[in-house]
Amino acid sequence: QLDFKNNWMNLCQFSLAIVIQLIVLGLQRMAGFFMEIKIDKNITSVPKFKGMFMENNGIFVSPRISSKTTSDERWVNDLKVMQSQLRRLRFVTHGDKCNRKKHAAADAWKSDAWRGPVILHFGVPKPLRFPRNSHKRFAWMFTFLAAIACFCASRLCWQCVKEIHIKDRLTSMEMQTLFHLGGACGRFHPVGGGCFVASMIMLVSAMVQIFLFYVTNEKFQCGEAVKNALHQVYQKKMRCRQLWGCVRTRKSTILDYDIYEQAGMDQPKIWCHVWVTKQKPGAMLYPSVEEPENSAQTGDRDHENSEQGNPTTHEVETVQDCDDLEHYSMEEDDLRDERETWEKSTSPTQVQLRRPPREDKLIRWIRGLLRDEYDPPVLCIVTPMEDFEGLIHQQAFDKLKGRLDAKKRPMKCQVVPRQFVASGHIWLNLGRKDLWLKLAGLLPAFAFFLVLCETLYFMSLKTDLISTCDDIHNADCIFFDNTQGHPLVFRTALGFKIALQGGALALASCFCLRVSYRAKGDSPVAGGCCGKYVEAAWFHVIMLCKMFFLWPCKFLCRFCLPTDFDVEDELVSLRDPLIFSRGFS
Repeated sequence: QLDFKNNWMNLCQFSLAIVIQLIVLGLQRMAGFFMEIKIDKNITSVPKFKGMFMENNGIFVSPRISSKTTSDERWVNDLKVMQSQLRRLRFVTHGDKCNRKKHAAADAWKSDAWRGPVILHFGVPKPLRFPRNSHKRFAWMFTFLAAIACFCASRLCWQCVKEIHIKDRLTSMEMQTLFHLGGACGRFHPVGGGCFVASMIMLVSAMVQIFLFYVTNEKFQCGEAVKNALHQVYQKKMRCRQLWGCVRTRKSTILDYDIYEQAGMDQPKIWCHVWVTKQKPGAMLYPSVEEPENSAQTGDRDHENSEQGNPTTHEVETVQDCDDLEHYSMEEDDLRDERETWEKSTSPTQVQLRRPPREDKLIRWIRGLLRDEYDPPVLCIVTPMEDFEGLIHQQAFDKLKGRLDAKKRPMKCQVVPRQFVASGHIWLNLGRKDLWLKLAGLLPAFAFFLVLCETLYFMSLKTDLISTCDDIHNADCIFFDNTQGHPLVFRTALGFKIALQGGALALASCFCLRVSYRAKGDSPVAGGCCGKYVEAAWFHVIMLCKMFFLWPCKFLCRFCLPTDFDVEDELVSLRDPLIFSRGFS
């Protein structure tokens, strides 16, 4: 009993220390997310204050604040800092301690005056938004609840004393020992181990789901409109694409065009690589009419040109345009083949962000630009560069744009991945997305299988499990032997019931994850909800039949049958092609 209490105390202290550490880290993190500006005076005219310091939407600080006021007060300088960081106003508190009022940003501007002191609360430029896919949110909830339930089931008692049978042959000492065990609860030693392993598996599954949310959510990875178009055009390829993680070595520029539009600012100019095609300048400007007699003559000529300093042997990078008029008249296959010749430029140039075009035009822009060696192209940019001949690419954006305007030529539009931005960050290839999705769905299924096996084992031997004092956890026990005549009759306790709930939550997490993966990106799942869950349940039944019947039979048939015997044709498929073939392959 003392050892059991000590284990629980150590576990509680360790859990409390972890919770306190997480709270401290969370508060430190929130201190950077939320910032306050205190104004120690009354604001007599709220509309005038808004017109001087805020944008029309009342969310972002106006970029023209420096020209509107000459005040040297500290809060004005703090507002300028909020404008440079593109902080978003969340709510406003005003009034003294006895009459303190708190209003959201949209409601605060409806007031005529604010009584001081006034505190403006600013948040991050782009707030965190949970997935719009409700099935994914339920999968998160079921995963965490299943982990908690399985962990509690591994620590709680699974049986309690229900009845005491008094035998004639019992001595007074034995009868006294049995009476002391009235209401005693316990758990056979192997029982609970499977639930503990299942709780750790569910915790790993939760971490995998959080990881997938981080590397795919638009809060951390910009370009929601472009990603929706990519999911529409390359649904299967986007599911099997490579995931890329960014290790930020320093604070980078915000690459979300929508934030700059809401803040009333011009789109930023950044140094970025662009899509180019490489050609030899001699082949572009002075094509040869006569072919050389052999390759040796060509090699000698290139060698002579390099010795004379003639730059005909190096390749000139020509900047391409996704908005080229010729591309709109090309077939999709021809456009894809032409875009596959595009490469990343060797050197970066200064470009400017822009809003993506309408959907039908955007679909033409992204054709052939989804590559495994890069993240999905989500940044829409414009560049005045035409080619990288000489050192012209090192010139500023405005100077290159002025040259282009003098020639009355439009700037070139492109959609580039985030790796093209010259920010000095480190990019890591994290593997295929579909493998991570399968892992996130396989772990809850395996946890459910462990809990199921443990509960079936307990139900088959529950009358013979608790037999000695080692299995009693909440009562003093000196000597107890329940193998002779079974003087104590046990009933199922809370641990067994919570284990069943943990297994059910793990199974529900499997179904929710399966249904959520059928959606395009982060959009809600289309179609009937009940039908999707029936398909998800049937999918898991098929997978269990494959694991325990189809795959072992195929493995054994390879050794027992002739080599020309086709196992696939002989084994009957377990799915109905008219009802369940869609979406299960």
